[in-house]
Amino acid sequence: MSYLLNFVMIMCVFICLAHPFPPLTGSIS
Repeated sequence: MSYLLNFVMIMCVFICLAHPFPPLTGSIS
């Protein structure tokens, strides 16, 4: 379970750092 959570967290951070448009953040949030 912890492994999956870590993966999701890393993915979220990656998207947050890669999102070039603000609407993307709103869609994810």
